[in-house]
Amino acid sequence: MLPVLAEELGDDPFWSERLELFRGRGGGEHAIHLAVFQEPYLSFMLDGTKTVESRFAVRRFAPYGLVREGDALLIKASSGPVVGVAHVAKAMYYELDELRLAAIRREFGEAIRAEIAGFWDDRREARYATLLDVAEPRVLTNPIVCPKRDRRGWVVLRSPERQRIGP
Repeated sequence: MLPVLAEELGDDPFWSERLELFRGRGGGEHAIHLAVFQEPYLSFMLDGTKTVESRFAVRRFAPYGLVREGDALLIKASSGPVVGVAHVAKAMYYELDELRLAAIRREFGEAIRAEIAGFWDDRREARYATLLDVAEPRVLTNPIVCPKRDRRGWVVLRSPERQRIGP
């Protein structure tokens, strides 16, 4: 997938440099994640108006604890191709209770684009939250078909542990 992304984003100075890091030894420090989005959040990510990606869960599932600053996020449409990419500028993890969820709502609600009716009610049973400051979103002019067929909304495609080269 990296060669396809490099060809697609080769004219973008930020992404050209980032992808070179992933292809070389320095990329071993960072992971590549595949995140599945439904509308309207897919469009919000691609147009840059959603600057914090949030994932809430009852159990510690990916991406909780697995994303770090500098990682790459492939943006996949639900039941569709990879249509974009974004850079993880900061990763934050929270164990939730009612007060912490309310604080996240106040502090990050606008950046999450959580204005859809029922968004917070749907998350009141969650016990864990992953919040990611995302930057440098880019729309791919040639979407990449991804053979993912399971229902997971998040997949770590290349973890730092699997990328290490040499001793």
